[in-house]
Amino acid sequence: MPRAARLFVLLAAVLVLSSCSDPYAEALKHIARGDAAYAERKFPEAILEYKIAISLAGTASSAYFKLAESYVKTDDLREAFGNYQRAADLEPANDEYQIKAGNLLLVVGRFQEAKAKARIVLERNPKSIPGIILL
Repeated sequence: MPRAARLFVLLAAVLVLSSCSDPYAEALKHIARGDAAYAERKFPEAILEYKIAISLAGTASSAYFKLAESYVKTDDLREAFGNYQRAADLEPANDEYQIKAGNLLLVVGRFQEAKAKARIVLERNPKSIPGIILL
């Protein structure tokens, strides 16, 4: 391969790689935009921003949690339920996520699963009032 062709391929590769931004950094920008919209009570806009963040970084538990919170504000408990569950599954050490998911499990009549969420919290913090109430 001639030197000019190799140089062209190398330059093209550098341009392609430099144009790819970090998906987590982009996700954080959308989460911040979602937070701003949520603070302004623009819940449909917040939902959109959190969904974009999740599409960029599917393991962002905070995006799932904030999406669920936004759905609650729009009275869409069906969508909130799945997102609380996903946040709790992604971050089992977060008591708030476990309690919110557990409370919605109670609402839909899945009592054993709700009890399991309460036990997760109470194993770490036996005096957790929300955990005791959920149990």
